Amino acid sequence: MNARDWNRKRNEWLSNVLSSLAPGSEKPIVLSDHFYEQGRYYSKRDIVSCLITGKCIGWSDESNQIVRHDTGKGVILGRDSSDQQIVIIIGQTSNEYIVVTAFPPLDEQKYGCSVA
Repeated sequence: MNARDWNRKRNEWLSNVLSSLAPGSEKPIVLSDHFYEQGRYYSKRDIVSCLITGKCIGWSDESNQIVRHDTGKGVILGRDSSDQQIVIIIGQTSNEYIVVTAFPPLDEQKYGCSVA
């Protein structure tokens, strides 16, 4: 896949997720149990802020690496409601999007930025 097609695919994927923010969406965004268990204390407002300000930088594979093919788990790099950088991993099922996890970008090589 060339860079142009890859960018188009990432933009389309994020656009589909953003459409789920609309009231009455048939494919809602939900927070996973893991999201609540990790103890990072991001709010729903932080997640929405990340989706609106962010960009899809790829997809997460089985080993948590960022890859260029759609695995069903998008990696979104954006800003939380306090304007701090945040990464969210959001999965997709047939009837909902699931925020799997959220964390600050600590690996500059992986995310292209770092808060560390």
